[in-house]
Amino acid sequence: MPPPEAFFYNKVIKILSGLPIILYNLAILPPMRIIITLAIILVALLSQLPDNRLHVYFLDIGQGDSIFIKTPNNHHILIDGGPDSTVVREISELMPFLNKNIDLIILTHPDADHLNGLIDVIERYSVSNIYLTGVANAKPEYARLFDLAITKNINLILADSQTDFKFGPLILDTLYPFSNISGNPEIAANDSSIVTKIIYRQHKILLTGDLEENGEKQLLNSHIDLTASIYKAGHHGSKTSSSLPFVKEISPEIAIIQAGKDNRYGHPHSITIQNLYKTHTKHIYNTATDGRIKIIFD
Repeated sequence: MPPPEAFFYNKVIKILSGLPIILYNLAILPPMRIIITLAIILVALLSQLPDNRLHVYFLDIGQGDSIFIKTPNNHHILIDGGPDSTVVREISELMPFLNKNIDLIILTHPDADHLNGLIDVIERYSVSNIYLTGVANAKPEYARLFDLAITKNINLILADSQTDFKFGPLILDTLYPFSNISGNPEIAANDSSIVTKIIYRQHKILLTGDLEENGEKQLLNSHIDLTASIYKAGHHGSKTSSSLPFVKEISPEIAIIQAGKDNRYGHPHSITIQNLYKTHTKHIYNTATDGRIKIIFD
């Protein structure tokens, strides 16, 4: 993986290579517009510099999940892609100027509201790695993802609890599934979800995809450390997830729900909200009402 500075210098080179066209266009602009244009270019260049902070965005993509992470070293991680191409607009507003590199995509499970938007992302961006369970699924979009990975020479990594990713001070720790489940036609899609804990210094964020109560029980029985200050509620706040014993074990201060406005499923369910408050969760945010949710750690 190239050093983070390389991303910045690569973008500078790309911009400089286009200077003849830019200068030609500037020559026919009024002086004030020239100043404004140059200022925009300067701001865009400065935005390339890593700020030594962790940025985690819960994207506003409607009824689905999509989480974008920008590390202190300027690496980019996308966890799920939501139901459609809305994710492309969302990450284009967050990615550094002219940067088309995504270091890692995680597909928690192949449901449409997590998978479909990834197709558009993979078609438009340079993706290095895709992390997924490989669980059996007949959706054409799922087959398309594998076809794109082969065509674009993207590294496919099958999930298990022994696989972690490290990006400088950031660790993505896989908690579930415990073992390789690729090709398994028996396991329910939601309970095949990859569960990941983001660990950054003293901060922890637990992401559970659409994991439901059966999967939650397996995690509880494993006695894995589930504690996290921030919890992305499973399955969009459905009553089939975020069981009271599970949320008690996490003991989050903040819960985040990714759901669509006025969705037909009634997410989040009142039982889930009650479970969160019973465990003394201080704040609950919902993309349906709050839009894109941004968390920054120094």
